[in-house]
Amino acid sequence: EILRDLDASFVPGDTTLGITQFSGRVAGVAVSARGAIAVPPAGTGRTAPLPGSDFLARNFPALCRQLDAAGVQLAALERPELDVTLSPSESRVAIASVTLLARRWKTTVPVPLEVTGLRLVTRVPLLGDAPVATRLAFTADELLLPAATQAHRVQAFIRGTFRPAQLTFTPLELELSAESLLARDFSATALNAHLTPGPLPRLSGEMVARVLGEPLAVQATADLAAGTATVHFAGAISPRVMDSISARVHTDARRFFNFVALDATDGLAVVGP
Repeated sequence: EILRDLDASFVPGDTTLGITQFSGRVAGVAVSARGAIAVPPAGTGRTAPLPGSDFLARNFPALCRQLDAAGVQLAALERPELDVTLSPSESRVAIASVTLLARRWKTTVPVPLEVTGLRLVTRVPLLGDAPVATRLAFTADELLLPAATQAHRVQAFIRGTFRPAQLTFTPLELELSAESLLARDFSATALNAHLTPGPLPRLSGEMVARVLGEPLAVQATADLAAGTATVHFAGAISPRVMDSISARVHTDARRFFNFVALDATDGLAVVGP
C-alpha cells in the first residue's frame, strides 16, 4: 500500500499547482507537505485538461517509481515523519525542502550503524534523472557504531550527490562534531572532524578532540568493513591510556612503561582486526 489516509487540497493555476494542504501516509511514512509544483500551461480548447490532471497523467509512472524507492529507503526507520515544502521548478517540477524525523534508524551498509533521535534536513529536486549536488544537515541523539562505540549529541553537514530517480545519496565530504565518543578502551569529548569517504567503507580525515581528557589532533585512514586503520596523532597523551593498553594486553602495562605527562609530535598507530 503506497498511499493512505490522504487529506489534500490543491489550487490549479496557469503554470503551477498549489498545494495548500497535504497529509497522509506515503509508503508507511507520515507525510505533510505544502507549496506548489510547476505544471505546463493549460490548453485553450474547451476540452483542454486542467494543469494538475495533465501533470499527473504525464508523470504518474515517475511518481510511482519515486514512492516505491521511498518505501525501500524508509523501511529501516522507526516512526518516521516527513515534512516537505515545495517550490516550483520548470526543469525539476519542484524543489523540495525536506525535514525527516525518526526515533531510530538501523542499517548494515556500508557498516552496522544504529541512530536514535534522527533529524535530517536537505533540499532536493522532486523529479528528474540527472544527479545533483546537495547538502544534508544531520543531527542525532546517539550513534551506535561497530566495536561497541557510541557517539552522543552528533551534528554533521554532509556534502554529496543525490539521484532523485533512485532516491540515493552518495556522501563526498563530512563535517562532523560530537559531544562525546565512548568505546571499549577509550573516550573522547568535544570531537570535531572533517571526513572524506574514499568511497565507503573506506574513510580518511582529520579530527581534534579531548581524548581521555587531553587535547589531541589526529589524521587517519580507515577501512570500516575490514576494521583496519592507520592513525597519525600529535598532542598530549593522557596517562589513562595505559589503562586501555593494559586491558588490551590483559596485563599491567605500567610495569614496562609509565608516565605522568607525555607530548607526542609525530605519533603513529596501526590498527588491525
